Parts: sequence; C-alpha cells; structure tokens
Amino acid sequence: MLYYSNDKGETWQEFTGIQSLPSKKSWSFPPRPTTHHVRFITTSYSNEDYLGVAIEAGAFIYTTNQGGTWNDRPEDSPIDIHTLLTHPKSPKKLYAACGDGIYNKAHSYAESNDEGQSWQYKSSGLENHPYAYHLAINPNDPSDQIISAAKSPSAAHSIYKYSAVYRKQGESSWVDISEGLPENHSSNHHLAADPTDFGAFYAMNNYGIYHLASGASKWEKLELDWQEKYVNQRPSCFLIEED
Repeated sequence: MLYYSNDKGETWQEFTGIQSLPSKKSWSFPPRPTTHHVRFITTSYSNEDYLGVAIEAGAFIYTTNQGGTWNDRPEDSPIDIHTLLTHPKSPKKLYAACGDGIYNKAHSYAESNDEGQSWQYKSSGLENHPYAYHLAINPNDPSDQIISAAKSPSAAHSIYKYSAVYRKQGESSWVDISEGLPENHSSNHHLAADPTDFGAFYAMNNYGIYHLASGASKWEKLELDWQEKYVNQRPSCFLIEED
C-alpha cells in the first residue's frame, strides 16, 4: 500500500489505484512469498506530479498525475529495485540498484532516460557481486556513482558475510573500490554522497562510518564514538546533511 497526505501528515489517504494493477498478482517478497511491500519512492525534477515506486519484489510503477492513474510495470523494467534515485542535472533520468542480478547478472544496475517508460541495463563489472542494494550519486556529476553489492541476498543482509562497493564514472564499467572497508564480513554498506565536497562519499556499516575523499582510492574510517553493541546490528538508513 502507498499513502499520501495533503495536510502535512495530519491525515492520510491510500493510493487505491495501485491495487488494481495487472502485475500485482505476481508481486512476491522472497523471504515471505505471500507478502510484498513498497521498497522505494522517488519524485521527479521535471514533473511535480510524478512518483516512481519500487515494489519489493515485483514491479516498478509510476504516476504522472499525482496518483490519479498508475502505469504498470513497463516492458523489461527491473522487478526488484532496492534504491531508486533521480538527479537535478538529469531531470528525466532514473538510476536503480537492483536485486535482479541474482536472476540475470546483466541486470544488477539499470537506468531510464524517460522516467521509467523504458530501461537500459549497465551492469558490466558487477558480475562477482550481482546483488546490488544501495546507490549514491555525485551531486555535481550524475555520471559518477557508487553502489554496494554482494554475491547473494543472504550475503547482503548478513553481518557475518561480505559486501563490496563499486564505482562507475561515465560510460566505463563498474570498478571495485572496497579498499579500506571491512574485508572479511560486515553488513551491506549504506551509501551517501558528500553534499559539498563533490566526488567524496560515505559508507556506513555495522562497524562505523567510512569516508572516501574526492580523488582517493581508499576508504578511511571516521573516528566516532561507535558503541560495541552496534557491531551486531544492521543499519537501515543513512543520510549526510550539509552543515
């Protein structure tokens, strides 16, 4: 279900049109196959009435008129988008880190140039870790992206296995840039771009927060009061805010 509010959260109403989409009968979240959920919601830099929605697992759907009508899963679109981003310098473009790579290694990462009507897969380099989860984009350069990825869903969601981070710049393939991050095991890395130091990024896992300086090739762990109890927990959200 997806809800909206027109009064700053005082009351909420459901976008009921989602329930009648033809693809809904195939939506299924693998750990609990009789369920599914909204995984990600993104807005548009070109249309204030637009919403793109990722259903885990089963579909990417979108509306161009504030939910008055919904467009069902476009042909060859991802069915398991984990992170769905837009960028002000590419206002009609969508960027998606996908779990689809466990079914087809060519489908770990996808882009759309028309806000989801059609999709292109650009996953070269991610073959060793095809299950992609988090994504961050350079605020000044939408062609500069980093992605966290693992060999499988179990590896991505465990704190005892291994996830990697890759970087893609321009039309080049993805390149593993995990040096400096935990080598043997950690939770998957939640990623964020530095809002002022363009080209710098952050990664958070159960061991703490790591920084990749602009132009650097190795992550450095930040000196924080990171409590021991956090090592046995898996982070679920990470934001970097301009001071």
